[in-house]
Amino acid sequence: EYAQKPNGKPKKKVPPVLRDPLVFGYRRISPGDSKYGLDVQVPAVEAYFNLLKAEDPTLTWGDWFADDQQSAYKKSFIEREGGGALHAALRPGDHVIFAKFDRAFRQTKDAIHMLEMWTARGIHVHFADLRIDMTTAAGRMIMTVMAAVAQWESEATGERCKATAAFLKSQNRPHNKAPMGKRNVGPPGKREYAWNDELRKVMGIIVTLHDEYGWGFFRISDYLEECQSIKEGRLRYTQGDSRRAWKVERCRRAYRAEKKWQEEEQGQHTGGSDETSAGLSVEPTTLR
Repeated sequence: EYAQKPNGKPKKKVPPVLRDPLVFGYRRISPGDSKYGLDVQVPAVEAYFNLLKAEDPTLTWGDWFADDQQSAYKKSFIEREGGGALHAALRPGDHVIFAKFDRAFRQTKDAIHMLEMWTARGIHVHFADLRIDMTTAAGRMIMTVMAAVAQWESEATGERCKATAAFLKSQNRPHNKAPMGKRNVGPPGKREYAWNDELRKVMGIIVTLHDEYGWGFFRISDYLEECQSIKEGRLRYTQGDSRRAWKVERCRRAYRAEKKWQEEEQGQHTGGSDETSAGLSVEPTTLR
């Protein structure tokens, strides 16, 4: 509650600006969920807000907060970017609406801690799929049970995924997303890994540019984007643009993966030529 002055003496923190109560909405989708998952939660929250507005016409909508591709099991509410921003924005008397309980919490401890904190601050919490009064002992008990169920569901799903992955691995069958440089082929239930020749060619170019020409991954990313933009007849996407196919981090991962594949192939074909790397010599143009 106190900040430190340069001279070492404590300085009381400036209190938050007082304002009329607002209503906020929160959305979240887990890693691997559909990109439309955030939009699906909007109607439920808006419908609940209209119910609150009918009961109290003085209520005003504040803003949306969201966490895209964030795990509520691995990260507490405050640790998530959107969740932390929402918590910081809340003031006594505010309302916060969640479409579903598990969109907010997947940990029992996190749910109990946040709900108790918000209740103590005078913040009203609503779940569109539940109509529970958090001010009563029965309501708090139901919330605790719901939090435990949400955590159990996440842990049970993780256990099933691990068991399936272990079985498929023992059968030498794809058990996850294909590693970089390969792709899944075959009908469902009998999928196998096969080389992705087109992707391997680009990965080979990345290794050549880095090892033989001494280029950094930032420059390689720009080079690949320039080639892609010329091929598609469009303007180049800048660094940081989500539309850029070969971002810096992807170039790094491709480099590590290609080096791994080349080492394995050299071990299997000692003294032979590397078929995948053949024809991958490049003459990089000067980037403008």
